[in-house]
Amino acid sequence: MNIKFNFKNKYYLYFISLIIFYFFLNYKRLYLNTFNLEWFFIELINSYNTKNYYFNNDLFQNNQANSVIYPYLLNLILPNFENNYENLIYFRLVNLLAIILLIFFSIKFKILENKNLKTLFTLIIFCPIINIYVFRIYPDILSFTFAYLSFIFLTLEKRIFLFISFLTACFSFLLKPVAIIIFPLFFFYIFKNNVLKKRALFIILSYGLIIIISFYSYLKVFDIKIFSEYYSNTYVKFNLVNSITNFLSYLNYSMLLIFPFSLFYSFKFLISKKIKIITKFLILIVSSTLTYFILNLSGEMNYGYVEKLFNYSDSKYFFITLNNIISISFISLILKNNKNLEKNLLYIFLTIVLFLSILIARPVQRYLIYAMPVLFYLVILTFNNYKFKNWLMIIYLSLFIFINTGQFVYQYNTDKIINVFKKYVIVNNLESKTHPGQFYHSIGYLFKDYMINIILKKNNKHIENYSFQITQCEFGKLIFKEDLYVMGKKLNIFCFSER
Repeated sequence: MNIKFNFKNKYYLYFISLIIFYFFLNYKRLYLNTFNLEWFFIELINSYNTKNYYFNNDLFQNNQANSVIYPYLLNLILPNFENNYENLIYFRLVNLLAIILLIFFSIKFKILENKNLKTLFTLIIFCPIINIYVFRIYPDILSFTFAYLSFIFLTLEKRIFLFISFLTACFSFLLKPVAIIIFPLFFFYIFKNNVLKKRALFIILSYGLIIIISFYSYLKVFDIKIFSEYYSNTYVKFNLVNSITNFLSYLNYSMLLIFPFSLFYSFKFLISKKIKIITKFLILIVSSTLTYFILNLSGEMNYGYVEKLFNYSDSKYFFITLNNIISISFISLILKNNKNLEKNLLYIFLTIVLFLSILIARPVQRYLIYAMPVLFYLVILTFNNYKFKNWLMIIYLSLFIFINTGQFVYQYNTDKIINVFKKYVIVNNLESKTHPGQFYHSIGYLFKDYMINIILKKNNKHIENYSFQITQCEFGKLIFKEDLYVMGKKLNIFCFSER
């Protein structure tokens, strides 16, 4: 396999420029504290390198639905730092390098026309749910990369590439079992390809067999359960009504991630004289009714800091109803006006989302990353012949760069507050006397006593032993407090209080 960079290729130059610009916008994220339980992966890495370390697989599984393959892999490819928390940049760079590798192989093997490929990856890396996890110590981006590398190698048809496709699919699944939702794309391609469909049964069985054997081996080697009891009840407990609401919520969220394309296409549908008034009225009624089902959906389907910044709760019903209208009209017009390829892409996307909705009981926005490239490619094909497509692209980039920048400001300002609390706790030797409260998700590794007694031993009475707690000022005797501001608006308040 002869792989060379051709720097005279204008598309290589475009992607190099794109990555440099993207890195410039985001590089400060590399230096932030851990967020959203990232530190669990670091602590498990520490346990591999320190004898009799307090942290172990049981503690990890009590707090994470992820597999231990990711921290184990990071431990293999990165040096054993004396203090991993001072070297988080290296762990975070792994994801960025994975995305660069995916871009390189996509260009090298010409999986799409270069102009479409250029647009596709521009849409992908500025997508908020992808952008944020590129700079998080989480397995999602690495699993996503392996999943689409597997698809790229599948399209090359030769046996050696098929074998590599099996391996990369296996890695993707081991890193994040939810990656299995991408397989409707594989099935479609296999049965549409004249070469592959002759060996379709062998190829599909090979994928399944390799994944099953590797996952069984993983469970045995690491001596762990598939899920802890909490996560098995939270994530993999099937409920038909829950799956339907999840599907609607995912679809709703996806349409936001292709704004302004989805808005324009739905507007085109609603003003079309070919569409009957009664049909438009029915869409309004259906959209309004569906809002009741997903209005108070639990899980991780919120819009982060944007909700607090724009008082989202005051206009939640209107916003979700509007998005339902956009979703239904967008899909309707794709099915009515577009060619077979676009329709097939829509079916694949909807099948992936449906699979996800059934497989995972608790909806999580970042799992959409496996489906979004299919939706992005559908958008590209749909708008290729529109004269103003570049203006829509400019609006997309402007909007999501703004949102991503706001998210960074929120995280950066929160990080500064975390450092204030962190310094106070360490200087005053209060690690074993403090309940971490909200900051458990960011710097929980400081509070080993809390971890062992409350999380591992489930000793809830032990909570009475803590003299201090990090709160949102709802109780306790205030010692000091910090306000969180984003764009001049106070979004949160944190207090260090005596219990």
